[in-house]
Amino acid sequence: MFSGTLNPLTLVGKPCLVNSKPPNSFNCWNLVEYVRDKCFDLKTPLIISFNDQMDPEGTIKRLLETDALAQWSLIRRNYYEGDVTLLSTRDKNNLNHVGVFIKPDLIMHATNSTVMCNSVAVLKRAYKSLQVYRWPSVIS
Repeated sequence: MFSGTLNPLTLVGKPCLVNSKPPNSFNCWNLVEYVRDKCFDLKTPLIISFNDQMDPEGTIKRLLETDALAQWSLIRRNYYEGDVTLLSTRDKNNLNHVGVFIKPDLIMHATNSTVMCNSVAVLKRAYKSLQVYRWPSVIS
């Protein structure tokens, strides 16, 4: 199931901090990068610098404003481990949170001061928009 060196479930309960440093604490974006790398041996394309980690919501905004997202495929169903979900508490045009699939129906994300997991159904009720993307190299 997990192809990397780490079971992502061991991260549940770790602190969520804006100015975080994995593996002891996370923000939503560096959690996605860390889980994809350590748990699934998937590299995430570099779209931000280290200093941007202090502003995860700004990072997501920059992702959407650049051509970086064009390298990802929008997925409507059949989610896989390592797929990335962009979420919004506002509307589909103001995505402000990110998570990563650790099972086909389970998303890990860093929010409300801790790393947690929720089902797709729970997150669809909690957020106004949930979009799933896959970096092309995930599934050959």
